[in-house]
Amino acid sequence: MIQRIQSVYLVLAVIALAILFFPISFGDLKAGSTIAKTPALSDGTLNLEDNNLSMICTFAGIALFMAAIFLFKNRRLQTRIVALSMLVALIIFILAGWLFMSSSKIAGNDLSPGIGLGSPVIAILFGWLANRSIRKDENLVRSMDRLR
Repeated sequence: MIQRIQSVYLVLAVIALAILFFPISFGDLKAGSTIAKTPALSDGTLNLEDNNLSMICTFAGIALFMAAIFLFKNRRLQTRIVALSMLVALIIFILAGWLFMSSSKIAGNDLSPGIGLGSPVIAILFGWLANRSIRKDENLVRSMDRLR
């Protein structure tokens, strides 16, 4: 299971989605700034916990990538689960971008992007690499079946 390269890619995708628990963006928390008046930015950072939908999607993405790791015996199902996980990661990226843009409009462009904003893209990349490796394994098994 772990000796296969796609399992390593899937673990890296889980780690990339877990990075979302770091702040998505940072802002200057001055006494009179509009950031201090925004409920989601009251602590000066835009976090995953500020939006319930993004939190649910992140937990779903992590769970799907983790489930795909343990489905190594059923490569077709593993491929589908990884594709679904990549779709969820894309939704997370769109949602995080929307949250960042809408919060920066409210805050008056006082926000700077954090490490959590780009991590869904990294998860999608690792998911794509895992899917590619799964397909290579499937083709190798099919070619070995032909030789028998």
